[in-house]
Amino acid sequence: MPHKFDPAGIERLLREDRIAPFTPREFLIDSGLRSGMVMADLGCGPGFFTKPAVDIVGSVGRVYALDTQEEMLTELKRRVHAYNLKAVRNEESSVQLNDASVDFALMAFVFHELHDRVAVLAEMRRMLKKGGIFVLMDWQKKVEERGPPFEERIDAAVALDEVMAAGFISVTLKSINASHYVVSAVS
Repeated sequence: MPHKFDPAGIERLLREDRIAPFTPREFLIDSGLRSGMVMADLGCGPGFFTKPAVDIVGSVGRVYALDTQEEMLTELKRRVHAYNLKAVRNEESSVQLNDASVDFALMAFVFHELHDRVAVLAEMRRMLKKGGIFVLMDWQKKVEERGPPFEERIDAAVALDEVMAAGFISVTLKSINASHYVVSAVS
């Protein structure tokens, strides 16, 4: 049974060694985030990807930082002050954003925590505009000292199948390093 990250360990989410495998800003740009876009960061935590996203989308864009845990949003608001950022507490499978209101949706290091992955993928697709970009990043299904326990990790092929089953198109899977994979898709 998946479990949510314990907010008592927030500082672990912000350590420099977490950035070492990739650069969040470059990852977002390479994934298609551009100036002027509306982005949703589902499971934003304390802002690992949110902080660079607000700079990328710029003054005409907006970033919705979504999390189920108030502690995460509190830490995010303490760390990131931007006029184009809106922090929103949501239920896991019910996001408080309008249909077709988002250009780019990110779900990073969250998929393995979800209780109803199908419902969450449906929510992501619902809030994305036609042609919107969806990016899911998570941990490879392998035993490692860092990251979630092996039994909670979702195999990349399973994630790919579930994203395709949710009705996304142009779905691709790639390994970005020894620990992480990315499923990218279009709504």
